[in-house]
Amino acid sequence: MFNFEEEIKKLPKNPGIYIMKNDKGEIIYVGKAKNLSNRVRSYFRSSTNHSEKVKAMVKNIAEFEYIIVDNEVEALILESNLIKRYVPKYNIVLRDDKSYPYIKVTTNEKYPRILKTRLLRKDGAKYFGQYPNAASVNIAIDIINRELKLRDCNLNIEKVKGKIRPCLNYFIGKCIAPCRAEVTEEEYAELVDRAMKILQNKDKSLLEKYKSKLDEAVKNLEFEKASEYLSVVNAFNDIHKEQKITSPDAINRDVLAYAEGISDVILELFIIRDGKILERNYYLFENEKKTEIKDIFKAFISQHYSANIDMPNEIISEIDFPDREEMIEALSKIANHKVDIHVPQRGEKRALVLMAKKNAIDMVEKHADRYIRKKALKDMAMQRFKDLLWLEDVPNRLECYDISNTMGQNSVASMVVYENGDMQRNEYRRFRIKTIVGPDDYGSLREVLERRFMRSMKDKEGSFAALPDVILIDGGLGQASSAQMVLDSLGIEIPVVGLKKDDHHRTDSLAYMGEIIKLDKSSELFKILTRIQDEAHRFAITYHRSLREKNINQSILDEIVGIGPKKKKILYEAFDDIDAIRRASLEKLESIKGISKTNAKDIYEFFRKDT
Repeated sequence: MFNFEEEIKKLPKNPGIYIMKNDKGEIIYVGKAKNLSNRVRSYFRSSTNHSEKVKAMVKNIAEFEYIIVDNEVEALILESNLIKRYVPKYNIVLRDDKSYPYIKVTTNEKYPRILKTRLLRKDGAKYFGQYPNAASVNIAIDIINRELKLRDCNLNIEKVKGKIRPCLNYFIGKCIAPCRAEVTEEEYAELVDRAMKILQNKDKSLLEKYKSKLDEAVKNLEFEKASEYLSVVNAFNDIHKEQKITSPDAINRDVLAYAEGISDVILELFIIRDGKILERNYYLFENEKKTEIKDIFKAFISQHYSANIDMPNEIISEIDFPDREEMIEALSKIANHKVDIHVPQRGEKRALVLMAKKNAIDMVEKHADRYIRKKALKDMAMQRFKDLLWLEDVPNRLECYDISNTMGQNSVASMVVYENGDMQRNEYRRFRIKTIVGPDDYGSLREVLERRFMRSMKDKEGSFAALPDVILIDGGLGQASSAQMVLDSLGIEIPVVGLKKDDHHRTDSLAYMGEIIKLDKSSELFKILTRIQDEAHRFAITYHRSLREKNINQSILDEIVGIGPKKKKILYEAFDDIDAIRRASLEKLESIKGISKTNAKDIYEFFRKDT
């Protein structure tokens, strides 16, 4: 049980983000704080000053977590990343959702420019940021361009060099005008190199120049000029604030650090995708035998990534370990792309390791006992599960399957894995149904289980090699019995349990060996099984929607004049599949909001032109 009073006492006074969760473990709110202790504590004081929304949220908080960062800029950007990823119920998600800007130096051009952009591309340019203050970005770019006389036009300099008259910026001294062919590529490159050093805070000359101007203006009581110079100084101070929450190289990487307790070790994993920290996970290892840390790192990396469907391009490890080169080769083969493992000693990557380590240390010092208690609760739940199913051993690995389709179209299935007391996202699998036509969940389930277990029988070391102790099926006695017959036909002895829902579509009982076993809805076992079932459903739905969107984007409707992506989406939402659209009457088509009478007539005639 989460002890709010005790956990609040452990909150640090550092800046960071806090994550509120409900009793299902779902993230319902993400917030940032200059001081985590003060901010989180404020939610649980007297509610008289709280808004109705906050009161409702607090009632649903079952536990909270936090991530420590080094400054407010990092907290702001990490908060933004996590809100976009999880879309928590009580956060406001802006519909136009503009991301924080970067500063882009177009080093992929011979005469680079400095631009503001909100898109991070792998185009050979250099990116700096992100920056929460767009105004500071605009000021910094303007001052750098003006002082170094860099171009801000979008001319193709190589084509027009020496052939055109320079623009006004040259004549007023704002641009060195490489278009005149009087500045060499090398000379221009030196200016660009200086600009990048200014952005990295390695060259402070420009900042010092404006600080001097500011002091002089204040001394002379020139307040208008002083205000202008102050905005420049503040702008450079803003963009020089160190932040590790985003990485402009947009590389997918994982960062692994550790902290050691008296008899346990916590590994902290930061997951970075497209250059942004999106998730962090803790892994608690009992270490009474004092296994060397390097061996724990090696074992974790080997096991965690052995069947990973989301392998990063780079793993940044705090500790070097034996056979690292062999591990790189093995993971690269699994991923079908190069996977590097670095052990940085300095620089930005080392800073990421230190941030992960800071959080790991905080966990060991303040919260390890909480995770040990949670593990004990989960172990007790699995013991209860063993007793309910009359198993010989406590189950450790559970696999749950779910089918998703729309009127039999784009049928897919998901497989999610719960092992060692937690969801193992790297072992999730998804299937596109191949042999079943129409809305046949039983047939789809049989196909998926046959494919999954035939694979494990053929390849004893492949990604399907690990077998579950129990199989969970979304459904009742019928689904469980159908799945059990598949396993019996393959000679595989694994118990199959149906997760049966009540009339309100909420899990309330188990379907097992022809019997219905009611669950105690206040028990830890109920929470675990519900979480697994919800995750299987979410994973299946996500895959199904992606296929549906793909079909919307590529369909026979593309041949009809006036029917673009937006109207295709409207049609699929109204009719579910192409056959329903084909059979629809003219009146029905005309009644669809967003489809004009002309569109309706064209659609109707298109499907009848050959009849």
